[in-house]
Amino acid sequence: MDCDIHRIAGNIIEMEMENGSHVKIVFSKEDNPEIENIVTNNLLMSYEQRIRKEA
Repeated sequence: MDCDIHRIAGNIIEMEMENGSHVKIVFSKEDNPEIENIVTNNLLMSYEQRIRKEA
């Protein structure tokens, strides 16, 4: 599944999925950017797995 990930503010990330759905993640301003990347990737992988099971 393809998705575009954009940082729309210092602590806000928006993901747009190929099916047109949007996911906005708001991290704490104190969060570590490396942790943000890990969380975002894990959420994306989980979402992809659920979509595949439903298909």
